[in-house]
Amino acid sequence: LQYNWVAFNGFIRSSTLYQVNSGQTQVIDYEYAPDLNGNYFYRDLNDNGIRELNEFLLLNENDLTYDTLYRRVLLPTDEYVKTNNLLLNQSLSINPKAKWFESNGIRKMLALFASQTNWQINRKLPFSNDWGAFNPFANTGIAANDSTSSSISSSLRNTLYFNRSHSKFGVDLYQSNIYNEVILLGGSDSRRKQEEGVKVRYNISKKLSTKFQYLQIRQRSISLAISGNNYRIDGWELKPSITYIDGAQLRVTASYRYKNSLSQSLVPESLEAAVPANIHQLSLETKYSWM
Repeated sequence: LQYNWVAFNGFIRSSTLYQVNSGQTQVIDYEYAPDLNGNYFYRDLNDNGIRELNEFLLLNENDLTYDTLYRRVLLPTDEYVKTNNLLLNQSLSINPKAKWFESNGIRKMLALFASQTNWQINRKLPFSNDWGAFNPFANTGIAANDSTSSSISSSLRNTLYFNRSHSKFGVDLYQSNIYNEVILLGGSDSRRKQEEGVKVRYNISKKLSTKFQYLQIRQRSISLAISGNNYRIDGWELKPSITYIDGAQLRVTASYRYKNSLSQSLVPESLEAAVPANIHQLSLETKYSWM
């Protein structure tokens, strides 16, 4: 089922997609494999000399003290779960300039703003004739002692634009909330990431432009299947950049990124104080093309 509508000459635009069907979902498991670029390390939490899944912990960004790192590998199993599948996708845009592009006063000021919202729910539940399987707003999360879901993912993104189409100056305020949950052998594994930020652009001249970005980040991981995957990361970052453009041939961008974060394991056996990380990154990118 899909429904699109436009109101007031494009002032408001909406698109809704709703799908339901049934199928089968493969149950998956994890293991950890040595990898020089991995982001997990091993710690024998119970001192039994056996490498258990809950003993592979997330590596902090600035921690280089571990000689052996691991990556998490997805393992499909021979087990399948019959599921009800649901997809809801909703987008809504508000653009006052579409109707008030020649207005004055308060309408002229409001025409400088615009917004875009995108919301998606993608869910696979064990097969059931219950009405909740077809209701995207039903509370169907995995309980602490009952793995009732095969997978759930949702995302909500909002952006407020100021001077979106202006060639000289513009500001974007944005927010996103992304959640993913999957069923594993032994329980569920969920991730949540929330971001809020602002982007500012200013074109000094036709050849020289600048951008500035500020971002706040919150990440959470809660796993009933692998307790070592319980952690939280809170942080913020700044990213200014300047770009020089010479026609269609040359583009040079210099940028700096500073990130400050605190990460903490939520594993009861290894609960420690939050570990800080400070990252400084300089980059220079050049693109040159010729005919």
